[in-house]
Amino acid sequence: MKKIYVGIILVSLCLQIAFCGILFALLHTRDNTMQSKASNSPVTEKEIGSSGKKEDTTQSPVTEKDAADSSIADNKGNLFVKDFGSYTIPDGWGESVEHSTSDRFFYVENGKENEAQPDNISVNVGSNPYSIDENMDFRDAIKLQLLQQIAGEPNATLTGGGSTTDQGYVLYSFTVDESEDWAVWTQYYIVGEYKYCMVYLTNFDGSEEAEKAAKDIVNSFVWAED
Repeated sequence: MKKIYVGIILVSLCLQIAFCGILFALLHTRDNTMQSKASNSPVTEKEIGSSGKKEDTTQSPVTEKDAADSSIADNKGNLFVKDFGSYTIPDGWGESVEHSTSDRFFYVENGKENEAQPDNISVNVGSNPYSIDENMDFRDAIKLQLLQQIAGEPNATLTGGGSTTDQGYVLYSFTVDESEDWAVWTQYYIVGEYKYCMVYLTNFDGSEEAEKAAKDIVNSFVWAED
């Protein structure tokens, strides 16, 4: 039965698998060209930093200023409300409307959105075949997939951990350290009933501020009512 569940999760996370495959394929090319993606093929964090423009289909964040006036919303720690839930971002960070899609939302430090490789955080949700009581099976399936992805990368190391968010949700984190070749990236999985929210941090320069910003999003996240 466990083998069946692992097979199901690998299929249901096909978007995540495709995302990781693109990331590793681009690992040594440093290709930062922004490409237009369909909503079912999310933009990778590595593609942030160039000028490809995408029509904004996101929900508006709760801010005092109109985000349409800029590709980076002036949020100053305000609440963002999406159809799947809500979360806050800290002072000095904003949503990159230019690079976000209808189902994946990117955040960068204000003033750094035009850098070739800015530290960045994305937020998206997905479904899985596990109930909340089976969250450890979900964790093991993610770990297996990540180990397979880094198997051919001698300088990549994987670490993980489990806890709960400030809101009481089950939380798993997986960090792949590829700083020798590229960056350190961390996936935070906030686990729900047959669903998850992933907060994905790509940290190019070891910034503690980027780490804190990602954790602030994780700990403030609240699922929308079904």
